[in-house]
Amino acid sequence: MKRIAIGAVAGLSVWFGSALAAEAQQITPTGPLSINSGATSTTYSANITLLTLNDYAVQLFVYRNGSQSPFWSSEIWFYSPTSLTNTYNQGVTWTIPAITGEKFTFKANLVLTNPVQVVPATNWVIYVTHSTTYLEPSKSPDLAFEAIDRDRRNEA
Repeated sequence: MKRIAIGAVAGLSVWFGSALAAEAQQITPTGPLSINSGATSTTYSANITLLTLNDYAVQLFVYRNGSQSPFWSSEIWFYSPTSLTNTYNQGVTWTIPAITGEKFTFKANLVLTNPVQVVPATNWVIYVTHSTTYLEPSKSPDLAFEAIDRDRRNEA
């Protein structure tokens, strides 16, 4: 009976510890903050928190207007990280300019090697906004002109 209890406690502690490890390792999106109409690129960014210094990869999938298949994707591996907290930045480009009201969805996964697991990030959704640049008309300086009654160059 003692052995069963010890086995149960050990099993629960391993299960609970692995659940905490999964929570501690995460990828949290931080950008892009906006995409303007006419844009053909943006940068996805995220903060990565690791429990231990192990190799990892970031998978990024970008969807446009609720499509079921990504129009852009990448997987980048990071070997021998030197910090438990890292920042990930990935440029994303496309050929057809963004249109006001379109929806871009960024889905990322943190792929860990020890133990092997995939930790999904929260989906990052951005709606394209219309960007208007308004330049204030330049104001000419106030010039004061003095009235001239006659040509004084010839007076001497």
